[in-house]
Amino acid sequence: MKRIESGLPPTSQYLILIASAFKVSVEYLTGFSDDPHSGIKNEAELVDIKKKKVPLFEVEVSAGNGIFPDAFYIHEYIDAPVGTDYAFKVAGDSMLPILDAGDVVFVKANPEPTVGRMVVALFDGMIVVKWLIKNNGGYLLQPENTLYSPFYPAEGIRFEILGTVESVLKQMPIKKMKNYSKGG
Repeated sequence: MKRIESGLPPTSQYLILIASAFKVSVEYLTGFSDDPHSGIKNEAELVDIKKKKVPLFEVEVSAGNGIFPDAFYIHEYIDAPVGTDYAFKVAGDSMLPILDAGDVVFVKANPEPTVGRMVVALFDGMIVVKWLIKNNGGYLLQPENTLYSPFYPAEGIRFEILGTVESVLKQMPIKKMKNYSKGG
């Protein structure tokens, strides 16, 4: 509530909790639908899947050209799907349209992930989220957005996989509403 009271938009996780408590869809709660049950196929969808608390690190993982983390600080603990170990907030646009700035990626600690998976990695002092691709006996980190170039690990460049992205918590878009008050 402090977030909303201070003028910041609620997180999508918070909107889901509120919608679930009132047994309505998030679309209805946010004004995107007039049907309180739009997007809900059955009552089971109102029940959360099994979750656990994982650390959300203060450093944002870059879906752009990279962020240089001074250190990893735990910002808070958040609910996460079982099977994930930590979470990072996304910054940048290199993984558009899959990941948006503000999304939270839930990561399973896995230093040897499967090729073709989305990973969070340390690359030359930066922390990034990209696709892990096999390349000439080695790897490269491929962005989704074609406006960005891949990262090629090479001799002398620190490259370490922190884990695989297992789940994403999307930020709920904010719709600018017209003022319908009387007299104006």
